[in-house]
Amino acid sequence: MIDKNKLIAILFSLSLVPVAVSEAGDAANDEAPNKKKNVCISARAKSFFSPITDKYLFVENGRRKYLLEIRRGCAGLRRGYNIAFKGSSNRVCSYSLAEIEYTDLRISMPSCRVESIVRVENWNEALGIIAAREEAKRESKKKDK
Repeated sequence: MIDKNKLIAILFSLSLVPVAVSEAGDAANDEAPNKKKNVCISARAKSFFSPITDKYLFVENGRRKYLLEIRRGCAGLRRGYNIAFKGSSNRVCSYSLAEIEYTDLRISMPSCRVESIVRVENWNEALGIIAAREEAKRESKKKDK
C-alpha cells in the first residue's frame, strides 16, 4: 500500500508532464466531445480491485483495465479489502448507478456509488488521468477566486 505523501508526490510529478488522455478514442467521442462515453465492465469476469485513494479505484477485469471514480469518495476505501461490485447485474456501466462494497478493518462498510468508469491501458495511465482531473479542479478553484 502506498502512503499518502508518496501518492501526492507521484500525482504532482505526473501533473508536470503533459498527459494526453482519451476516454474513448472513437468517432462517437470526436463528434460529441462534451459527451461522456458509457463504459461497461463485466461483473461476471474475475476482477482485481486496487484502491488508489478513497475516491479512485483501479480495476483489472480479465485483460481489460479500468479507472473507477467513486462519487464523493468513500471513507476507508484506500485500506479496503474484499472489494466487489454490489448487486447481481451482469454488467456495471458508467451510467448504471453501480455501487461497490468493501470491508475496512473487519467492519463492513456501506456501499459507495460509482461516478465514472474509464478504460485505461495501465496503472500509469490511470494515475495520469487522476493527476489531470485534480489539476483541472485546482484551476477551476483558482478561477472562482
